[in-house]
Amino acid sequence: MIPSLINYLKNKQILILGFGKEGKSTYQFLRAHLPSKQFGIADRNSAALDVLRENDRNRLITGDDYLTAIHDYDLIIKSPGISLRAICRGKAVGEITSQTDLFLRFSRQKVIGITGTKGKSTTASLIFQILKSAFEDVALVGNIGTPTFDKWEAFTEKTIVVYELSSYQLEYLQKSPHIAVLLNLFSEHLDHHGTEDAYWRAKLNVLRHQQAGDYFVFHADDPVTQRYLSQAIGVPRFYAFSRSAAVPNGCSVSGEQICFRKNDAAENVYNLTEKRFLMGEHNVLNMMAAITVAKILDVENSVIRQEIGKFRGLPHRLEYVGEYEGIHFYNDSISTIPETTIAALEALEDVDTLIVGGLDRGVSYHQLCVFLLNSSVRNIILLPDTGAKIWSTILNIVGEQGCQLRSFPVPSLPHAVEIAKAETTPGKICLLSPAAASYGRFKNFEERGETFVKLVRGDDV
Repeated sequence: MIPSLINYLKNKQILILGFGKEGKSTYQFLRAHLPSKQFGIADRNSAALDVLRENDRNRLITGDDYLTAIHDYDLIIKSPGISLRAICRGKAVGEITSQTDLFLRFSRQKVIGITGTKGKSTTASLIFQILKSAFEDVALVGNIGTPTFDKWEAFTEKTIVVYELSSYQLEYLQKSPHIAVLLNLFSEHLDHHGTEDAYWRAKLNVLRHQQAGDYFVFHADDPVTQRYLSQAIGVPRFYAFSRSAAVPNGCSVSGEQICFRKNDAAENVYNLTEKRFLMGEHNVLNMMAAITVAKILDVENSVIRQEIGKFRGLPHRLEYVGEYEGIHFYNDSISTIPETTIAALEALEDVDTLIVGGLDRGVSYHQLCVFLLNSSVRNIILLPDTGAKIWSTILNIVGEQGCQLRSFPVPSLPHAVEIAKAETTPGKICLLSPAAASYGRFKNFEERGETFVKLVRGDDV
């Protein structure tokens, strides 16, 4: 509840750390409710704070040492993506929080929090679409692109909030959502968290602070998730989804039917032979997670089937760009780890050319390389920086003489598309699925995907 939050904040010395989209949202929200309060606002980029220069109520901190400001404040409201693991080590700091943490602690809304290394945007959007057809007041916020503070004023106690949660948003959480969904855990964001264990533990905050009466929905076939389940034993009500076996409560597959079971009562909810836009085995798992949440909230099966059939997926996630020069182009720029590139290749038939590569964050590409060597992919176009790492891994496995793949190292995405159009067999697929982050060359995966689509279509970039 907003008045309770403002009462909690009014006597604290507050630092807003990071002044991007969420930092600006935090400032506007707090300034509206605490009009005379002085805030500290810190961002490495001085230009980001130019809009605040004439407001003498604020203390502005910029430059390479901007993070040291955390030692001067009682409460640090941190933007996602800023890592404090180095600067916090061995030094006393105030309470570190975020929009996500404050919203969960002080709101009265029913919150469904969705996280996982991959699939969270698709799953959150599908859950939102299903619930929007079943309930009057549903909101979609979080990592999907809408800061929660931008919408909070409009929420009522009846609002159901679907919240996409990144590891960055979860790492300082003190309260978990009423329904927590954990899709999967792979190795990712090691540049931010430092180790796999630290990354996974941040993700596990989605359930760590749940209370009796809450729900935890998880992928029963995911080995890393299974390793950490003991942290939630005895607190939430467990609902699983599994492709390989029946589960006591949750979703499994029997023949072509997704079956939901609750307290020994089972029902068929969705037939996998029905026409839908979501392709690939990974999206079957995303659908099962969404169905589990919908059934926990007693949504009718007819509504679930209707909305799955209508759901077109999201841009940059196995997005069909079109046929150009006889070649079918797909944009999977969202793929920033090897596992999702493998899932994309499994979902599509006739991939002749794969474009991979991006920022090197220290993950292993061995599994992807083994998959490629046993696939029908003929051409692999290698972008910096991880393109060279992938090709080196392939040659270490089979040697130069034993490799049937044709490699094309390129300096940039325009060069990659040019080669793809020249080398891909007409009638087959060229897939952009980088298995790496975009940072350093693009702002984010969206900009990378949009650039790819323009290059394929021959538009100006």
